[in-house]
Amino acid sequence: MNTKHKSFLLPHHFQIVGWILFTIVLLWGMFVMTTWKVIDLNKYFIADKWFIFVMYTFLFLAAGLVGLSREKQEDEYISNIRASSLAIKIARHFGVKVEDIFFIDDND
Repeated sequence: MNTKHKSFLLPHHFQIVGWILFTIVLLWGMFVMTTWKVIDLNKYFIADKWFIFVMYTFLFLAAGLVGLSREKQEDEYISNIRASSLAIKIARHFGVKVEDIFFIDDND
């Protein structure tokens, strides 16, 4: 009997793309924060909030690509552990989003 698990992990080349995207966004964010003085917390403008939102979105996308892609040499045990931890990651992400919606008060 051949029982083959369906893997929800991405192919290895997505990990390479994720590392490249992560490096570019991190360097771009550091450059902008040092030249535009975005880091001053008392003087947030709408453009600064959008910049930080876009930067975090691309950073989390890149981290997701790196974390959810297969390694070049990966055995079945490691693949099974990583695929099963995907459910935990999704549940935690959903929990944080629900907490953000209900408990973060944005009365600006």
